[in-house]
Amino acid sequence: MPRSRFTHLFERLALDVLLECLVLGACKLLGISWAAAAGIKQRAGVRGLARQPVSAPARLCVDEKSAGRGQNYLTIVASVAAGHSATVE
Repeated sequence: MPRSRFTHLFERLALDVLLECLVLGACKLLGISWAAAAGIKQRAGVRGLARQPVSAPARLCVDEKSAGRGQNYLTIVASVAAGHSATVE
């Protein structure tokens, strides 16, 4: 595991404990610091994202709506399924 002082097996155990306990309690059980727990969670997130397939939708719709008074806007981005058309009002 690059930039980790823990084995992959220990990090897997730590993640299971972190899912079941508060972070402070998990840190006490595992004998690690809060920063070490945060690093374990961050590396797990990076590994999980790396396993996800990268794909982009074929068609997107983008719209901007006014939200309340003044210069407040919401940008809405949605995927459009093939065979369906987006209507513009």
